[in-house]
Amino acid sequence: MADYPLDLYFHDARGIYVNLYGGSTVRWKAGETGVELRQVTGYPESEEVEIVVAPERAPAFAVHLRIPGWLERPARILVNGKPAGVAARRGQFATIAREWKPGDRIVLTLPFSVRRVTRTRWFSRIGARSAPLTPPRRFAPTRPQDGEAPVPEGQI
Repeated sequence: MADYPLDLYFHDARGIYVNLYGGSTVRWKAGETGVELRQVTGYPESEEVEIVVAPERAPAFAVHLRIPGWLERPARILVNGKPAGVAARRGQFATIAREWKPGDRIVLTLPFSVRRVTRTRWFSRIGARSAPLTPPRRFAPTRPQDGEAPVPEGQI
């Protein structure tokens, strides 16, 4: 988790990539123009992520939004209250390329859904054999019981 803030955003000469969602602000240069992007969100408790764009001038650049692979229903992207008209495919980045003005707003909706998954050995033996799965939450798995193998890296 120590690198979490470092993984929120990435940028290149053509734009910025919003990789993770959470209340935050990033500043960088799009060409010669300073730009600030601010995320205002309750995600993951809320389905909605609002991103406020604040460039010093009105440069053209792309904002790439990561669309999580776990979505079961389509993501929705609005720019200044209107559909962005861009593809938002699961497991890919949706790209909004345009000239941005101070105060432009992107609203990304990542619809939550509940699905059933069968428990694995490392979940508590007290729990049910299956349970609803919701979007990512802050939690810690139960510790392995005596004689059980620890949870393999990347399995949480």
